[in-house]
Amino acid sequence: MPVMWWITGASLVVLALVIAWPVLQPRTQDLTTGGTAPFEGATPTGGAPPNLSSMTPIEAADRLYQRVMMAVETGDEATVGQFLPMALQAYELARPLDADGTYHLATLQRAAFDFEGSLATALEGLTAAPDHLLLLAAAGEASEGLGDMDAARVYWQRFLDVYESERARPLAEYEAHEFTLEESLTHAREVTGS
Repeated sequence: MPVMWWITGASLVVLALVIAWPVLQPRTQDLTTGGTAPFEGATPTGGAPPNLSSMTPIEAADRLYQRVMMAVETGDEATVGQFLPMALQAYELARPLDADGTYHLATLQRAAFDFEGSLATALEGLTAAPDHLLLLAAAGEASEGLGDMDAARVYWQRFLDVYESERARPLAEYEAHEFTLEESLTHAREVTGS
């Protein structure tokens, strides 16, 4: 039993270091949106690291998401391999997740080539928010990853059907992932032939 406590403690120390690292780095772009990373917009660059004791589980998970997606964008496979498992675990620990957190988890699962898990996570989110654009996009992409183009077309068509009404909603995650939504709109039209 003491060994398990030591492993847990060591994991938390590593997690704390990972969370602090992006704060000390130069401002970068959110890889899923092409714009400023949503987490960095609320965090000063440089200076003292944040007070980790006041960070919520979802804030910690979001920091890891940012770290992993930066590495995915730059093709840094070593960093992805190191931090992706921690990011996945962090979102599981942060449950229950809102729609944005669920989208992030589905995106990370897709980055890990766990298309079944990504689809299951997206569908879990769609149960609570059936018209959520990011979750519909995640479901469509996961279905494509599984080679199920019939299901993918269903999700992408639903995405197109509700796009205008959903984009009119003042949701923070839609603003944070605006570029992703625009790219998804183009992709949805291609997949559905619209």
